Amino acid sequence: PIVHAMGLCAEKKGDPDSALRHYARALESDRKAGYSKSIADDLAATGRVLAATNRHTEALEALYRSLGIRTLLADVKGAEALSVQIKTSLEALGDGKPDLRVREHFLKRWSEGEKKAGICQ
Repeated sequence: PIVHAMGLCAEKKGDPDSALRHYARALESDRKAGYSKSIADDLAATGRVLAATNRHTEALEALYRSLGIRTLLADVKGAEALSVQIKTSLEALGDGKPDLRVREHFLKRWSEGEKKAGICQ
């Protein structure tokens, strides 16, 4: 959590490059520790910074990964907040937005409780 907090401080000070470095370190640490909620927080923060610097395609990747984790954790409030951020980045991309149908399909299935051992089931 301290590295994530350092990312927040850098973000608030207007230093997105430093914030992204701290969030990447936090993500690496949380992955090693297996802290799913913290991983989702790190990805959401990364997406927020990327969107704030008009790197919306990269932001969407991080935000959707966070949304997937929050969906699996049944974190409805967190998922709803991410949906707003995702919508904002999609709108900013306009016609240049990536094709996200497959990702959205699986997120919908997971949110409805349909979890399988593999994607081909």
